[in-house]
Amino acid sequence: MFNETQILRELNPVLRESIINHNCRELVDAVPFFQKADPEFVSALVTLLKFEVYLYNDEIIREGTIGRKMYFISRGTVRIVSAKSAGMILSDGSFFGEISLILPNLRRVASVYADSYCYLYSLTVEDFNKVLDDFPMQRKHFYAEAGKRLENMKAESQKDDSGQLPDRDNSKTSINRGLYKRRKTVNRNNSRL
Repeated sequence: MFNETQILRELNPVLRESIINHNCRELVDAVPFFQKADPEFVSALVTLLKFEVYLYNDEIIREGTIGRKMYFISRGTVRIVSAKSAGMILSDGSFFGEISLILPNLRRVASVYADSYCYLYSLTVEDFNKVLDDFPMQRKHFYAEAGKRLENMKAESQKDDSGQLPDRDNSKTSINRGLYKRRKTVNRNNSRL
């Protein structure tokens, strides 16, 4: 093994950014939130990703805890397990935990375990918000995309036994309320600066 952080720290900033972009750009581009984002915004995010390694059956996320990071799978597979569903496997190029970037005080709805030796990159809520502060137009785009994704996820989880989707007005209202509170808090904090 090698210490990627130490090696990158010793490089000049331009070379460091190029290497990180090369290693992580495809991972970030796979996330719907970031696909239509400003390339400079994505580059700024990529430089803040942290490399993490997990062994087979290591717990990455525990159900019920507060989410503070999202993860990108560079290599390996993870198993998502929740009390409500059977489970799901994600592998190279996938991501999980992105809702914590939008609603950082929301509790995790599933546990995630390494199903093999895993190389992951993580992005913290704090780092994400630092970058958003420099790109205010991206904040609007991001919250609009997040609202759509949350609405779809909530509708999927509320399917009844017949496979029909529930009335979407109630789920849309509660999601929009949560995003409105988040935007209001961010705007209040920005006005204090």
